[in-house]
Amino acid sequence: MEMKKAVEIDGSIVMDMLRDTALWLKGKGSSQWGDVLEGTDKHNLLGAVQRGDVYLFSEGEEIVGMAAVWNTPSEWDQELWQDFGFPENAYYIHRLIVHPNYRGQNYGSRMLTAIKTYFSETADELRLDCISTNPNLLSLYRGNSFVNKGTVEESKGGRFVLFSYPINQ
Repeated sequence: MEMKKAVEIDGSIVMDMLRDTALWLKGKGSSQWGDVLEGTDKHNLLGAVQRGDVYLFSEGEEIVGMAAVWNTPSEWDQELWQDFGFPENAYYIHRLIVHPNYRGQNYGSRMLTAIKTYFSETADELRLDCISTNPNLLSLYRGNSFVNKGTVEESKGGRFVLFSYPINQ
């Protein structure tokens, strides 16, 4: 599997995959990523594409997934991680998405492994958050050696589990 930075021309692919996943989650009864369906994106993925912080994962010519990974904590990261500080070499993973055609085939784990490898020289820690009501994602992160750092409540009342993966520590 190849991991490469998304470029501006990939913006529509990124946003389509995000919107399709938000719709899929809603169909399963989840409010996760509901901001996307309301016409907003709290993580500003198009801006992240322009900054070089979105990565596409592919098998041959087929895109199997995407993720955003950045070093500067967003307002969202600052709210959730405020009790843990903001180390200089912590990177934040958001919007980890496996394309619908490839779900259930271990791509989530493979993508996390690729991210760990890609950032092994620059990051001391990878951080991510997960809505507390998604047991499949909670299991995915625990199963990929991310450490549960606790559960926090964000300003709108949602509960999120914080995960950390230490690198070179």
